[in-house]
Amino acid sequence: MKRLSRTIVLIGLSIFCAPLAASAHEAYVLSKPQFDAGLAAPQVDLLRALANPADLTTFFAIAVAVTTVLVAYFFAQHSTLGRWIAAGFERFKKYGPTVTRLTVVVALFLGWFDGAFLGPELPISKMPFAPLVTGALLVASVCILFGFLTEAAAAAAILAFLLATMAFGGYLATYANYLGEFLLLLLFGSRFLSVDGRLFGESKRLSWLKKHETAILRIFYGFALSYAAVNIKILHSQLTLDVINGFHLTKFHLLFPSDPLLVALGAAVAELLIGVCIMIGFQTRLIILVSLFYITLSLLFFSEQAWPHILLYGISFNLLVCPQTLSLDGFFDAKIRAWKEKGLGGSPV
Repeated sequence: MKRLSRTIVLIGLSIFCAPLAASAHEAYVLSKPQFDAGLAAPQVDLLRALANPADLTTFFAIAVAVTTVLVAYFFAQHSTLGRWIAAGFERFKKYGPTVTRLTVVVALFLGWFDGAFLGPELPISKMPFAPLVTGALLVASVCILFGFLTEAAAAAAILAFLLATMAFGGYLATYANYLGEFLLLLLFGSRFLSVDGRLFGESKRLSWLKKHETAILRIFYGFALSYAAVNIKILHSQLTLDVINGFHLTKFHLLFPSDPLLVALGAAVAELLIGVCIMIGFQTRLIILVSLFYITLSLLFFSEQAWPHILLYGISFNLLVCPQTLSLDGFFDAKIRAWKEKGLGGSPV
């Protein structure tokens, strides 16, 4: 009985803490020589952890527990109380894009101040036309801050993103969330609490697409997380193992399994699951709240630089308060409402 109790505690705390390792951004935690060495290291087969019967039992127990939580939340989300809570979030929907705009300004400005673009591992000095990029990012951040010539400033930021891609290759897909916000500012500008709004009034351009603004941002954000999970935590899992071993995470026996491979596997699965759920819009608000908690915990625990994470808070606020379109959440909600309206035995939840 005592052993069973310990196992239940281990599983519960693993569910609670496993995403902590997933939320750590290896490029912010490891030194540059460590990061470069991890990228060059051979791929580690994380599935070897499941060859250990104890690790396999823990892995499937956690999978069952997480599935149970998701199923329970699904019914709660589509209940009358769940819809009432969602409506409470959506009372602040008009502020969502503006908050995201302001956080991208802070991230761009602090990155410029730090001599980096999007993240500390991407120095502007290594980009083509570095002096021009440096000046353009400063001007763009000021323009976006005040919402002045927003579309032109967003175009400059997208051009900087393309130049960074020339310098750093496909790794820039890790920052697809930035690209998504730049694209939205280019397409729709900023007419709320902005100079452009005062000068030009409300924009009617692409009104048919603007209703999906939050969905576009959600898809780019989910893709960025999914790509990072595959590219870093799966294909270059030595980086995650270096973080786990460097911070001695396995010494926290009640929080993490003793096998670093299992911790790394759990981190990869957790980040991939979070990214896919956000991308397809499934249980979005729950996933966002959980991810916000672990982003903050990761910042405190790993002492990561804060400025690359600022946009994540802005995007998260946007996704929390804005209605979801082109999402599984919206699809299921519509189906359940139709079920109720037809009177087929009432709502299944």
